[in-house]
Amino acid sequence: MCQGDQARLWSLKEPKQLVSFGGKPLLERTIEMLRARGVVDIVVNAQATPVWEKFCQKVGVPLVPEPGKKPDQDFLDVLVHFRHLWNERGPTIWVYGDVVFSQAMMDELCQVRTHDIFFVTRFSPSMGLDKWRAEIFGWLMRTRFIEELDSFLRVRKCSPYHAATDVWSLFHALMDRRDNNERDPSFVDAGSEDYTLDLDYEGDMDDLPVLEMMAEDDDRVKAGAQ
Repeated sequence: MCQGDQARLWSLKEPKQLVSFGGKPLLERTIEMLRARGVVDIVVNAQATPVWEKFCQKVGVPLVPEPGKKPDQDFLDVLVHFRHLWNERGPTIWVYGDVVFSQAMMDELCQVRTHDIFFVTRFSPSMGLDKWRAEIFGWLMRTRFIEELDSFLRVRKCSPYHAATDVWSLFHALMDRRDNNERDPSFVDAGSEDYTLDLDYEGDMDDLPVLEMMAEDDDRVKAGAQ
């Protein structure tokens, strides 16, 4: 998923998902990590521009542009729009293209699970709120979750934190149910020791050299273990 307008990264002249990371575009590394775990049916959701068309051709994945935006459209509408791409025989994995994934967090995301939905996140305190919020890096969703999603869409309220990504509202609605000892949406928290990070701000770009070194060591250890 690479539809972010990167308004908070004013210095970038290229899509943030394609920033050079370890000698290759960041998203190319993510795709290689997915393929190494047996994920072979991959599509990229991005704008139909020459930059994205060239990248997708290079890595051998289809480019699927997002439909034209409507005034009240949010991210959950996009999920439903791409319903025909969901895996009918197993889970569908949704990944934000601007995330530097550690090997451990990618392992978590690609594990076979029985839950209808499973989030890979990092938790942090919410400003002014008596609860914790999650930074969402990706999630695994089983096809039957469409019933849960349909139910939520009928009563949804857009997230006060980020109006463009209503998946936050969905996540927190599920977390509220979990807090009330109802159905567990399930998640894994990257915590403070894991280097997984999404690129949202200029300061994140400043961290890239350190992240590259950490990822290089991490990739080397993973390759040695295999």
